[in-house]
Amino acid sequence: MNFKWELINEFSNILDHKVQKATTEYGGRKWSVWFAADISIQDGPYKFKSLPGLILKVEDEKQNHIFELKGIQNSETAFIYPDVKNYREVNITFPQYAKAYQNYRKNPASLIGRIPDQRNADGKFRTGTEIIREIEKNLLERISRDNNIIEIDLLK
Repeated sequence: MNFKWELINEFSNILDHKVQKATTEYGGRKWSVWFAADISIQDGPYKFKSLPGLILKVEDEKQNHIFELKGIQNSETAFIYPDVKNYREVNITFPQYAKAYQNYRKNPASLIGRIPDQRNADGKFRTGTEIIREIEKNLLERISRDNNIIEIDLLK
């Protein structure tokens, strides 16, 4: 990500840290962030980063999405990320990702492999095709309600 940050001469306080405001555009939205220069970590929530301090708060201009740090604690041990079994890294470009995402929203069952014919718990026989159609119907209903994604320009 290569954010084009505009530093604003506006300051506030979050969790006893003096924070400065910055703005950027990302994913079809305008964002305001508050970062603490006294915490020399150039990171923040979601994909937001690359400011001269830790980002403690992020919000889009309509306040549909707000990320705000609620606490900081010291730890004696290093954080160990959970091991997500079956994890496979795939390197693709953003246009490839956008196309795959849009295709998934139109046809979510395309990612489902072959499902064998089977009987349900009541003994009713169902073909694999029927099961996939039912899964796709449920996924399409869920996707239709998911219309406020962070990167709103992916829906265009």
